[in-house]
Amino acid sequence: MDNNKVGTFISVSRKAKNMTQKELAEKLNITDKAVSKWERGIGYPDITIISKLAEILSVTVNELLNGERLTEDSSLINAVDSSLDYVNKVSDHRNVKNVNIVTIVVSLIFLTAIFICTLCDLAITKTISWSIIPSSSIVLAWFIIIPMIRLKKNRLSISMLSLSILIIPFLWIIEQNTNGHWLISVGIPIVIASLSYLWIGTFIFCYTKLNKYYGLSIAFIILHILDIIIDKILGRLAIDYSIILTAVGCTIISIIFFYMGLRDKGQGDGAKPLKNIL
Repeated sequence: MDNNKVGTFISVSRKAKNMTQKELAEKLNITDKAVSKWERGIGYPDITIISKLAEILSVTVNELLNGERLTEDSSLINAVDSSLDYVNKVSDHRNVKNVNIVTIVVSLIFLTAIFICTLCDLAITKTISWSIIPSSSIVLAWFIIIPMIRLKKNRLSISMLSLSILIIPFLWIIEQNTNGHWLISVGIPIVIASLSYLWIGTFIFCYTKLNKYYGLSIAFIILHILDIIIDKILGRLAIDYSIILTAVGCTIISIIFFYMGLRDKGQGDGAKPLKNIL
């Protein structure tokens, strides 16, 4: 459906009825701005008022959707395609509108949280000090969450990319505001290990055709390896029973998921890729 063509057709049909945009809007219980947007090709009527609009303009619904007068034969040929195209376009428009609303609401909530933290900090300490940490956390969360809301494809990968880029600066801000000296010796090695785990998980979940249970089984095996690496970084590898407990727990869970994968495969659903879950 051509927005400009439909808009021009609405404008011509309206003028043929000697109606102003305001008069047409009043008949449809909408604003004249909405009619103006239709006629300029930057919007289109809601599907719920298409029939009434066609009746007011003395045209058929098919003619309105096609943006031109139709002969009887061409009307029958184009009816279904025009209707389906219009429904899909309106649906996409509503989805974009809803996404924009959610984005604005989330952003306003985050901005409000930053404002409140900063205000409390100023009221208590008469300067900006500890509020930098929660404010930085909120900014980091925004860059991770927004791609999940707005994007249709590769949402998880883009969110992971945001996390990978921003996590080190975020930890540096924490270090600077806590008078610590742990980022290079401890923070960065743990971040590299953790991000490696998350990226492997992202690859398994989004870009392979592994059975979902096999993928989860692999994820828990890697989680145990990650725990060993982190304990090594923290210097706790020598005597730390948490490694043993984690190893046992991850192994048991991994075996359970692997068994579920075998059973799932036996039932004919083993080819279901993990990315279909996300």
